[in-house]
Amino acid sequence: SRVVEDSVGSLDIRNATYQIGEDSLLLVDGTLKGSSRVTKLLEGPAFTDLNKDGAKDAVVILRDETGGSGVFYYVAVALATGDSQKTTNSILLGDRVRIKEIAVNQGIISVTILERGLADAMTTTPSVEKILRFTLDGDKLKAL
Repeated sequence: SRVVEDSVGSLDIRNATYQIGEDSLLLVDGTLKGSSRVTKLLEGPAFTDLNKDGAKDAVVILRDETGGSGVFYYVAVALATGDSQKTTNSILLGDRVRIKEIAVNQGIISVTILERGLADAMTTTPSVEKILRFTLDGDKLKAL
């Protein structure tokens, strides 16, 4: 079940800096446009209190195109910290996958994706369902 809340508090996930690998990417209105890189925040984040501090945090999906043929999808968390916010590291979900659902249950983040089978070409439409799970360890996102 998708977790969506109306009260997002002070979180501004569309204007935030996200970490992908060694790169800090400042999104403005949900998008970063560099010379060859385009990074976008996807619609449909999941809002829930992940770190049990009483404030709604956001699980977000980033779409990152670095100039080649790949379209990489990442999961990250924006943590509401009083008057401000901070983002976690991003973890790769896959190249040219389809995001089906984000769910949060008892602090476990589940991202359901559709990917290709092992023998499928990258041009094949993703159709193999896979659920990836993550958890917050302090302010670091970790794959389970």
